[in-house]
Amino acid sequence: MLELRSSGQTFVRRVKVGATGLDAPTARARVTSAFAALDLAPSSLAPSAILCVKSLRDPRSLRLTLAHGAAPPRAWRESVADELERLARAAARPARGHVAASAESVVFADRAELLACLAADWCGHALAARWWWRSLFGETPDRRAVVAALAAAPEHLPGAFAHLARARRAEEFAAALAAAETRELLDRLALRFDLASLRPALDAAPGAEAHARESAHAPHDSARAAPPRPTAAGEPRAPWSSVAPEADAPRLPTAAKFLLGVALTLARAPALLRRTEFSRRAFEWARDDLSLADVRAASPRANEPRPLARARERSAEATTAQTDLSRRVRARAGDSEADGGRESGAREGWRGESVGRGGEGTSVRADARVSAAHDARARAAQAEGAQVSGARKGGGASPGVARIEEGESRESGEASARAESEEPRNVARGARVERPLDAQIETEFGGLFFLVNLALYLELYGDFTSPAAPRLPLDVWDFVALLGRELAGARVERDAVWSLLARLAGRAEDAEPGGDFAPADEWRVSAAWLEPFPRAGAWRWSAADGRLRVSHPAGFLVVDVPRRARDARRQLRRELRPYRDLFAPARLRRGETGTRAFSRQRHAAGRKRRVRASRSLWLERLADYARARLALALATRDAHALSGVLLERRARVFVTASHVDVMMSLAELPVAVRCAGLDRDPGWLPAAARHVAFRFE
Repeated sequence: MLELRSSGQTFVRRVKVGATGLDAPTARARVTSAFAALDLAPSSLAPSAILCVKSLRDPRSLRLTLAHGAAPPRAWRESVADELERLARAAARPARGHVAASAESVVFADRAELLACLAADWCGHALAARWWWRSLFGETPDRRAVVAALAAAPEHLPGAFAHLARARRAEEFAAALAAAETRELLDRLALRFDLASLRPALDAAPGAEAHARESAHAPHDSARAAPPRPTAAGEPRAPWSSVAPEADAPRLPTAAKFLLGVALTLARAPALLRRTEFSRRAFEWARDDLSLADVRAASPRANEPRPLARARERSAEATTAQTDLSRRVRARAGDSEADGGRESGAREGWRGESVGRGGEGTSVRADARVSAAHDARARAAQAEGAQVSGARKGGGASPGVARIEEGESRESGEASARAESEEPRNVARGARVERPLDAQIETEFGGLFFLVNLALYLELYGDFTSPAAPRLPLDVWDFVALLGRELAGARVERDAVWSLLARLAGRAEDAEPGGDFAPADEWRVSAAWLEPFPRAGAWRWSAADGRLRVSHPAGFLVVDVPRRARDARRQLRRELRPYRDLFAPARLRRGETGTRAFSRQRHAAGRKRRVRASRSLWLERLADYARARLALALATRDAHALSGVLLERRARVFVTASHVDVMMSLAELPVAVRCAGLDRDPGWLPAAARHVAFRFE
C-alpha cells in the first residue's frame, strides 16, 4: 500500500522484492534509497491531496539494480512515475459517492475530507469494508481511533463538518458522539481557534450530558439524527441558526448542537463567531436549551414511547445540572451578586430584544441573577484578555495592532454597538454564498495572495503561532480583495481570482468586499510599522478641515484624527509621543501633508454612506502605507509599479475545505519577492480557517 500525504511525504507499507545475492536488511535499505530518489507527487493532484494506492507495479517489468550507491535507471523512474500518475487520475473519490472494494486507488482533497469520510463510514458501519482505512491505521479503526483522529486535527474540524453537512451526515455523527467525546472536540476546537469569548457558553453546554447519556449508550444504528426543522415558537434561537441550520436538529443534545453549530459557523462565516453578540447569545441559548430539554423529555412523541419515571429522572438531572451551572457562574463572577439589581435593570433591554431575525422573533428569557453573573464574568474575562494582550505586547511584540485598536476604541459608542449587534449583511439578507470545499482556477493575479504575508507582518491577523492575537474585524479574503484592487486597479475584478476571493469570504460576487466593515474615524500608524524606514526627510503636519494630520516623508499618513484641542500644537505633541525616537523634531514642518486621503469628504448622509466613506478612507490610508512599505521591501523606487512586480503573477490556485495552495513558476518569480520573504508559506491561518501555502514548479 502506497500513501502520499499533503506534506509531500510518501509512506510505503509493504514492498515485495525478488533479489538474488542480498540479505533482507541490505535489500530493504537499498530499496528505500531507490524510492527516495523518486518524485512521487502526481502533477494532476492538488498539493493538499492525499492519494492512497492499494498496490503499485512497474507496468514495464523493468529490472532494478540494487548495487551499493547505484542510482535507479531513468527508464525505471519514469515508468513508476507514469504508473502513479495513471493511478492518481483514475483514483476514486470516497467523498463523492460509493467506492468499489476493487478500486486500485482513492484520493482525498485534504485531511478535512479524509476525516469527514472516516466519520461517515464509522456512522455507516463501513470501516471494515474500506481497505484504505486498514492501511492508514494499520487495522480497522474503532470508535476511539475515529475520535482521536478528529481531536488530533482541530484545525480541520470545520472543514470536516462542512463535508459531513453536504453529505447530510453531520447531525448523525454529532448524535453518535458520547458527551465526553463531544466535550473533547469542543475544547480542542476552542483552543485551536481561540474562542475564549465562548467559554461561558462552553461551560453551559456540557450540562446537557444528562440528556446525551441515552443516545451515547444506545445501539449505534439507532443514533441517526432527525432532519432539522424550524425552531418552534417559544424555543430559543441559536446564534448560528442562520448559517448552520443543521445544528437545530431537535433530538441532538445541547453539547452536540453547540459543537455542530460552532464548527459549521467557522467553516461558513468565521467573522460572525468573533462578534460579542454571538458569545452572549450562545450562552443564553445553551442555558435555555437545557431548560427546554426537560419539557421535550417530559412530552414524548407518539412513535417514541418513554417511561414517565425516566422522563422525571432526566428532568431532575437536568434541573440539578442547571442549578450547578448557575452556582458556578455566580461563584466565578465574584461579588457581582451585590450589583444584581443594577445589572438586572441593565438587562431589561435584552428581555424584549428579538434574537431571531427576519420575522423569527424569539424573545430572550433570562434569569436576572444568572444574566448579571454572566455579564460580570464576561467583563472579567475581557479584562483578563486585555492584560494578557498587554503582557504580550510588552514582551516584544509589535504594537501595530494595539495602536489601531486604540483608535477604534475611541469610535462613537453607537456605531460600535451597531457593528457588534448586527449579523453580517449577506447572512442577514439570506445572500450568503457557500465557501468552496473544492475549487481550482487559473489567474493572472496570483500575487494577490502575497498580501496575506503583508497582513501577518503588520499583525493585522494572527498566524498559527498566535491564534489569540488581535484581529482586524475584516475577513482576511476581503482584505486581500480590497487592498489588491487598490494596488492593481479595477482590472483584477475581471480575473477569475475575484470570484474566488468572494466565495472564500462567503459573499456574493457582486457584493462589495468588507460591506459590513466600519473602521474607526481615527488613524494612527504603529511605531513598529515605521521602523524599517530611514530617518531622513521632513515630517509634515496640518490642522485643516477640523483634522490633525501628520504625514511621513515616504508619502503616507502617520496620524489622521479629529482636532479636539484649541491649541493644535499641544494635541500634536501628544500624538507624536509614540514616534519621538523615529524623527528629529527639528524636521517637523507645517504645511500640505501631500496624501490623497486627507481631502476626502466625510460628511455623507446616511449610515451606509458614512460606513462606505470611512472604509474608503481607511483603505486609502492603508494602501498609501502598503505602497511605501512594499517598495522599500522590493527595492524599487516606483511604488505604483508594484502590481507588475508583485501582484501580476500567473498561478493555479487549488482550494479545499482546509487548504488554499497557490502554484507558481519559480523561474518567473522575481528575486526581489523572494528576498523580501513575501513568498513564505503563511501556514495555518486562524482568521481564514485554512492552511495557505505557496508551491513553485
